Amino acid sequence: MKKRFLLTLVLAFFAMLQGFSQAPIVESFEGAWPPSGWTVTGFYQETERGFDGQNSAVCDYSVYDGRMILPSYVAGEHTTFSFYVGCAFSSWASSNVFTVEVSTSVESPSWTTIQTISYPTDDITFLYNEVDLSSYAGQEILVSLHVVPNDGADTYVDLVSLYENLCPRPTALTATSTTMTSAQLSWVDANNAGTYTLQVIPFDADWATAESITVTGDVTYEITDLTPATTYKARVLAVCAEGESLFSDEITFNTSCSETLNIPYTEDFNNLTCWTILQSASNDWGEFYPEISDNPMTGGFLLQSSLGDVIIANNSPIAFEFENTVMTFEALAYYDYSPATIQIGYVTSLTDAATCSS
Repeated sequence: MKKRFLLTLVLAFFAMLQGFSQAPIVESFEGAWPPSGWTVTGFYQETERGFDGQNSAVCDYSVYDGRMILPSYVAGEHTTFSFYVGCAFSSWASSNVFTVEVSTSVESPSWTTIQTISYPTDDITFLYNEVDLSSYAGQEILVSLHVVPNDGADTYVDLVSLYENLCPRPTALTATSTTMTSAQLSWVDANNAGTYTLQVIPFDADWATAESITVTGDVTYEITDLTPATTYKARVLAVCAEGESLFSDEITFNTSCSETLNIPYTEDFNNLTCWTILQSASNDWGEFYPEISDNPMTGGFLLQSSLGDVIIANNSPIAFEFENTVMTFEALAYYDYSPATIQIGYVTSLTDAATCSS
């Protein structure tokens, strides 16, 4: 016990002298499970849904109690704990109790709740969470993610980081002045770093495929050569003398619709930005259609309700000659006992469903 106490004092003194405690802990759950040095109960490795890569750690809604404990860490004056959280069945997430807890006893943990975590409002987004642990400077601590699902929602956790935040990440990333092929991106940087790494990709693309844009001397950048009527996502990090920050919260933005749709034209219904809903319908659960599906069976296809007609129209006229022009599409009946009829036609007014002719 004396040896451990002396070692802790030496580590703490080193941390205070250097301004950081040790190598950061960064885990995206892409390797062995459980991660080396972690204590895990009630979580398992998800291999088809992640924020930073393909994998994440998930606590099923039916589990009574889930906990992940990181390896012990000697906190410094800038220690920060961060992670991303997603969920399935977001409408039920309020039943869950999800907390970040800290113990200053490594041998026999006694947990103190530091922060209660909120869930995303949809089943697709991963929400960034950050906890300041600088009040534990000089102490060897354990940090835990604790979930009590209460038959609520599946909890996905990814990109868990415990580190010295010497280069805070940029904030308030926004996209303005969007056109069919460009957007103006701007952000706030408390570091005044002067150099930034910006990434912009289509919404359904993986960040692993993103090319980095180096921005120097300014906190704005005009991204060009974009595709009309497309949803993009963007994020940015600061490059400080102490190293790189974490990425900012990602944002999404839509490029403008084309003034005229030229042949060939493809629509994957990943968003309805350039479509007008002339007539909608709802089901017994109060869900309104049309909507974009996040169900893996249907992907980006358009959902339609069996309880009423749904009429949508593209905002842009299509320029083509009827001769030799072919239209194809794919349709999936979610319930085979409730077939639907799909009609293709045209409208003469985007404000009057009665002008629809099939």
